[in-house]
Amino acid sequence: LDGQEFLDAWRTVAPTPDVPILVLSASAELPPLFSRLGVQAHMTKPFDIDVLVATVSKLAAKERA
Repeated sequence: LDGQEFLDAWRTVAPTPDVPILVLSASAELPPLFSRLGVQAHMTKPFDIDVLVATVSKLAAKERA
């Protein structure tokens, strides 16, 4: 599965956005479908590990709030 196929399948199993989704992509632009499927963050590859950790921490903190 590519990322879009995975998200589509995931949302059939987990239709509510309880799990934060971060997309890592070579493309700077996400398909509009991704936002409809609840993608909360996007980073382009190659990515900086410190930015990745900070982004994941931010998403996790939102989940605990």
